[in-house]
Amino acid sequence: MCQRSKRRRSRGRSVNDAEKRQKLIRKNLSTASSSSQGVGYGRGSTKSQWNISKTVEERLLKEEQLIWLLNALTAYIYHFTTPNYLHYMENQPVHLGPTVVKEIGESAVIELLEYHLNNDSVFDISEHMELYQTLFEAAAVMSMVPGLVPYLIYPKKRDSKSIAKNLAVRLYNTMASYEGAYRTQLGSPDFQLTQFITKIKLYVQAAHDYESNIPFENQVPSIAMCETPELHVVEEEKPVPSPPIPKEVFVEQASDVEQLYEKELKFFDENGELIVPFAFRKEAKNLNPFSETNKERTKRIAKELASMPNTLPLHASNSIYVCVDEARCDILKVLISGPDDTPYQNGLFEFDVFFPTNYPHSPPKCEFLTTADGKVRFNPNLYSDGKICLSVLGTWEGRPEEKWNQYCSLLQILISIQGLIFSKEPYYNEPGYEKHQKTEKGRTHSKKYNLQIEQATFLYAIMEQLERGPKYFQEVIKRHFWIKRQAIIDQAQQLIVKLREEYEEIEKSKKRGHAGSCATMSYRQLQTNIISNSKQIYRENSDKSEKNYTLKVHGRKNSVPE
Repeated sequence: MCQRSKRRRSRGRSVNDAEKRQKLIRKNLSTASSSSQGVGYGRGSTKSQWNISKTVEERLLKEEQLIWLLNALTAYIYHFTTPNYLHYMENQPVHLGPTVVKEIGESAVIELLEYHLNNDSVFDISEHMELYQTLFEAAAVMSMVPGLVPYLIYPKKRDSKSIAKNLAVRLYNTMASYEGAYRTQLGSPDFQLTQFITKIKLYVQAAHDYESNIPFENQVPSIAMCETPELHVVEEEKPVPSPPIPKEVFVEQASDVEQLYEKELKFFDENGELIVPFAFRKEAKNLNPFSETNKERTKRIAKELASMPNTLPLHASNSIYVCVDEARCDILKVLISGPDDTPYQNGLFEFDVFFPTNYPHSPPKCEFLTTADGKVRFNPNLYSDGKICLSVLGTWEGRPEEKWNQYCSLLQILISIQGLIFSKEPYYNEPGYEKHQKTEKGRTHSKKYNLQIEQATFLYAIMEQLERGPKYFQEVIKRHFWIKRQAIIDQAQQLIVKLREEYEEIEKSKKRGHAGSCATMSYRQLQTNIISNSKQIYRENSDKSEKNYTLKVHGRKNSVPE
């Protein structure tokens, strides 16, 4: 009897334990859905069954099916043995009657071409080269058929762009820039990409040949094809003239019309010594990027960097700038602007990036530099010693899908830093603090934490950058503060108001001893600094003349009000 009752009690405890576990799981799921976890540190179980190999395999299987269907369409439209036999058909083929042409032209093929040609990432295209080659072969044979060419030239929707006259040309220029910019570092040319670029050019030429026989007013505006690979930015079609824009409005919108400023500078002298400060100096010096063993690594890095002019964010509210060594693409300087409506607003934050020997099998090394010489910690994820806590960097344990893998890229890391770390309420980035969200305690602590970050941002990410910013980002810094000058002055005035309120709270509190006097001194000193620095920003920008200066960006000159 005793043994039976023990077993019953044991089973009872097991049932109760199972119920408790289920309740705990439901509670955790509820908490996870109602509040964000510590950002960058990973979340959930680290024993996730997510399998990246299986995910990639499934995607490749779908691509193979798509490639097979596109090849079947290509063979049906135009049977050829080599691409050299492609030529424009003067007469419509018998098997491609009006009904068939309409079926093809209004099918998903056109949308498929438009979707994939909107991708301007050299890295992503090179990873799916067979699919893109098949897409262009299909587009090339369609461009040989008189009835199908209009579908490739004229946009399907009002907000779409011409496949032949815009998207294909832009893709050609992007791919050509990869070879032109990094030819010396790559050593031998990438023959697969060279052949791919040739096919794009053939296809674009077919569209031009077709339009040469129709009235000019019916032709679609085109973007210019790069004559030399060294040009990194395409010339967009000329916009329709519009009424003059007031200077104040133009300045606020200037960053929206600017092209990405990705600059190349010399980081090494003739003896191979670094002439700029770099966090990973020792690793960079000990690595030979031109050795045969690092050839594939260099190709991968070059493909990622060639994609950045088209993929990095460049907006009035937030931007990312990259400075690359002119001889070595594995050494980068990065400048990230703090997003609007965050305590990092208008600040410029610097990072060093280095690609290790086993890249992309391990993540790039990144270090945060805007720390006031190790005195300021801007975020729970950004340490004062420069360490960056992100699961994707391998500096914190996370679930498998949050960790770095060879299909990730530097762009993902930079976007993660800007979007996840430079957040509106960074206080909750600390693991465990998310439980205080939507509570009075959490709001109070978050408000005080934000005020500290706002002070540090103004002093070290705005004023220090303006006064002693790195020379390799000097033009970017000047342009940024010129465009945002009024916003920064307003920001300084708002900060003074917040500091005054904080000071008055301390004065009213019982802790009016040493802490209170220190706070008073700190407030008055900071107020003086903010006012004087705001006046400096105003003086430096209000004396500007109406003339324009030109800024060379990847082979293109952009006029910016000075």
